[in-house]
Amino acid sequence: MLRKISLVIVLFILVFHPQVIEAKEENNLEIFDPEQNKVLREIPMDEEIQNMIVDWVNNIEDICLEMSPITDDGYAVRFPCKSSIQVENKWLNASIKEVYLIIPESKSPFLIIFGDEGNPLCFSFTGDIDKLSTILGFELR
Repeated sequence: MLRKISLVIVLFILVFHPQVIEAKEENNLEIFDPEQNKVLREIPMDEEIQNMIVDWVNNIEDICLEMSPITDDGYAVRFPCKSSIQVENKWLNASIKEVYLIIPESKSPFLIIFGDEGNPLCFSFTGDIDKLSTILGFELR
């Protein structure tokens, strides 16, 4: 009888005891090397980098139809946004959660942005890759 009461109490506590599970949101930018097929460095996003990416996205120049998002050289940098960036211009009308910067060795850098439907769109932009390299402490070219 004591065993049954103890079991009921334990089950009652397990069922009705609130469990708090915290998921840590990864907010690190990642520098990926396609030659090595691995992430070389993860760097916490800060306000300066976030503002730079928002500026790049808001000042995209043109859609790049001939660019292939898959490259075997250079670097790819993934920038997660702390909050969605709402972009409305002649090329894009979407809420963006992350931006990819592709830096091929032989071509101009370009941005890959996934639209609301999940389709990748490639854009040329005016951005200072050297300034980003300095902020990150990583030579991107």
